[in-house]
Amino acid sequence: MDRPCWAIWKSWESIEAIVLSHEHGDHTGGLQDLLATGIHPKIYIPAAMAGKVTQAQRE
Repeated sequence: MDRPCWAIWKSWESIEAIVLSHEHGDHTGGLQDLLATGIHPKIYIPAAMAGKVTQAQRE
């Protein structure tokens, strides 16, 4: 089964922050789905990624 860890974590609602080191799919994959659950964690990213993550959230 190939699911992100938050999808099987029993208390994913308690996630307070996410740290993304770079924009590769193995680091950003699932972010959109996680945010769609209605939680609003702080997301920490390098400045160079700011526009790319914002665009990904709109899609």
